[in-house]
Amino acid sequence: MPGLYVHIPFCLKKCHYCDFVITTKNSPQTRHSFLQAIGKEAAQAAARYGRILFDTLYFGGGTPSLLAEQEIGRLSKLLRETFDFAPGAEITCEINPGDATPEKLEAYKTLGINRISLGVQSFNDRLLEDMGRAHNAAAATTTLRLLQKHGFSNISADLILRIPNQTTGDILFSLDRLVEAGVSQVVLYDLDIHEKTVYGLRRRQNRLSLPDETAHKEMFAGAENVLEKAGYLHYELMTFAKPGFESRHNLIYWTNGNYLGIGPGAFSYMNGVRYQFAPNMRRWLEKCSGDSWEPDDAEEISEKNKQIETLLTGLRLSRGVSLSSLPVLRPRLEKLFPDLIPQGFIELADNRVRLSRQGRFIAESIIGQMVGACLNP
Repeated sequence: MPGLYVHIPFCLKKCHYCDFVITTKNSPQTRHSFLQAIGKEAAQAAARYGRILFDTLYFGGGTPSLLAEQEIGRLSKLLRETFDFAPGAEITCEINPGDATPEKLEAYKTLGINRISLGVQSFNDRLLEDMGRAHNAAAATTTLRLLQKHGFSNISADLILRIPNQTTGDILFSLDRLVEAGVSQVVLYDLDIHEKTVYGLRRRQNRLSLPDETAHKEMFAGAENVLEKAGYLHYELMTFAKPGFESRHNLIYWTNGNYLGIGPGAFSYMNGVRYQFAPNMRRWLEKCSGDSWEPDDAEEISEKNKQIETLLTGLRLSRGVSLSSLPVLRPRLEKLFPDLIPQGFIELADNRVRLSRQGRFIAESIIGQMVGACLNP
């Protein structure tokens, strides 16, 4: 079954690394206009595809937890009036530390939200301040306790690697806090520097001191060691989960399944077409209010390209990708195996190819080599 992603763009402030589609214009009227537009876009999607049955729903952002209880209730109601959700559907809401209140969490439970993605990023206040985050470490700890008190057992927490002046000790300290809290999933993100961000400006001004590659490798190896010893499965390149708590929504992406995205900047992949309805908040509101429903960017994915994407995403998973799902690419891939397998970078078993533990550390290079071989004439 497909998944549904809803992009909620509101933020109190823009973090120094953020390149997402967000807005700090957070007035009640702006949120009202947003919810009206979401309703129209959802109705248009239903007119196009029918009343879709979804297995997952993901409220992402931005900061979905900035919506008041009645606003997230209104959003959930219009989605359920427009689409169907499977029994036991995974329903995730991203929240920032400090946003949760007992009233809001009880409202979430009433609405069927059964999974929380918490943007911790670090338990080091110095690093959080440097990133421009709106919370501190104490807020993250308090929020984790509050979530568990209100019965949320499926909690995913994000941490960022290679923050300026970060050490391996910083990462291990943050991981210990998450393991102690008993979160069900930990997602590691490598810091990306985008030009139109505060960090991008600092880099242009030669004022950005990032950990080097050796330190980066130590951070990741240390994280892998801590989490695997604590019983987390390293099921995706940068993601660790307790057994049974793997993200069903993200697995749709990583297995190249269908998903519908609504909201400003959201992407969809439905019936062999990947598209983005509108790239930013202003354009999205204009199009929704004007009933202009053609996507701004759309691409029909050929069978070969679909298999390339299946290879790209599937190699991120510890289970790898089935060669049977890559009939067009398989002959070219098999020519690489005599070189890559003896080097210890990939493994082949039960008709599946996957990155080895060693290969994960140079995943970008290995995956690039495999995809390059498939793209060349």
